[in-house]
Amino acid sequence: NYCVFDENEVDYFVKQKENAVPYLTDILANPDILKVGVGISSDMRELSKIHEFNPAGLIDLGTIARQANYQVKVFVH
Repeated sequence: NYCVFDENEVDYFVKQKENAVPYLTDILANPDILKVGVGISSDMRELSKIHEFNPAGLIDLGTIARQANYQVKVFVH
């Protein structure tokens, strides 16, 4: 699941909705719009298999936490 937001709006997308990906590619490929999450690079690789695009503007919180010597735990539901 993904949440895209700015100061005025929040949009929530369910990853399983493959038909939503083509509409998101302009956002996901825009380096000026930050996409933040844990393991976000692998999420973007999976989404790009559904609809080809070049993800940009990604910040992986797991990478930042490891660089700061925090223990990273990933919970999958």
